[in-house]
Amino acid sequence: MKITFSRTSTLPILKQALKTCNTKSKGKADSEFLIYKEDDILKITSINEISEQTITLPHEQIDEGDDFKFSINAALFLEFFNQFPEDKIQCIYKEEDNTLIAGNKKTKMAFPCGKGDDFSSFQITSTDDEFEIESNLFMALIKNTYFSVSSDWQNAPLTALKLTVDYNHVKAESCDLGRISIACKESHLNCNKSHVFLIPKEAVDFLSTLNISDLKITIYPCKKHLKMSWGNTLYISLLEGSHNFPDLNVWLEKPTVAKVKVLSSELQNALKLSSLIAKDSYIKLQLDDKLYISAADDSVGILKYSLDCEDIEGKCEILVSHRSFLKYFDLFQDLKLEFEFKEINENSYGILCNNKDINHMIFPVKANEQVG
Repeated sequence: MKITFSRTSTLPILKQALKTCNTKSKGKADSEFLIYKEDDILKITSINEISEQTITLPHEQIDEGDDFKFSINAALFLEFFNQFPEDKIQCIYKEEDNTLIAGNKKTKMAFPCGKGDDFSSFQITSTDDEFEIESNLFMALIKNTYFSVSSDWQNAPLTALKLTVDYNHVKAESCDLGRISIACKESHLNCNKSHVFLIPKEAVDFLSTLNISDLKITIYPCKKHLKMSWGNTLYISLLEGSHNFPDLNVWLEKPTVAKVKVLSSELQNALKLSSLIAKDSYIKLQLDDKLYISAADDSVGILKYSLDCEDIEGKCEILVSHRSFLKYFDLFQDLKLEFEFKEINENSYGILCNNKDINHMIFPVKANEQVG
């Protein structure tokens, strides 16, 4: 079987497929690409512990003939395409000795192949409740919340992003015990009932890297999986088994003890300076007649920065992660940011920033230590 590829159009597909490939398990099926022809369509599949991805593989020419199926070292095959000096790459699959020869007249490389039957696809139970969602809406929800999904398995089910869908809104929620992110968008969807998906962190991280240009994503609700398709891609992920996801709004509704509105540009300048000391540490925010930002490190020095603010209400003092606080500028593009200081527990305060669609709250850290 002879296939001619264009390196330019094939390479992005291989890179996407590698993201759901378990490259660490060398020699096993989930470290390889499954490449096969089915009903005259060439496809590539990759799998890991929680995900399976199948993409239509673009090609310029393929011999007519029977369907075929083989697996190949994913990282090596991608790197070959990445390093090959010319755009046209011809691949010849020899089924009799299970070998793929790739290249051109000048340069060739032979890849040993595995049997496609070694792949074990996810067994899913679909329902008839499939619906479509705008891709830009879905990606906005993911990108505004994925980073707050916990990576600590002891915090389950906070190791998943909670996606709630009904006919008039879509909501994504996440929490890693250091912050809360909630994004909610109004949208009239063609779904007949509400759905809740607890999407594992690994799957959410993968989805956050995508740049989906198609207008619509189709979601197929399943009992234990999230199945979705767009353009030339079919993606399946396991879902977290527990639905005991906490009500994060409880924290957002905590009493407000202080408020302030500050220019984003001035606050960003303060955080850039404080990163010289506290880039991977924490800073103190003190709201009084102004907003004061302090950072200290015995080996580096001490920084204090005061910001003139508007609409100051109340007084408060809080220690927060510098990195988490800086994340506000990725989420909120407003010229002015308004913060609310929420009383989490006695003498312990979180800081909330929100707009119509996004709520992001940072919890206090190292409350017993002093800065500056």
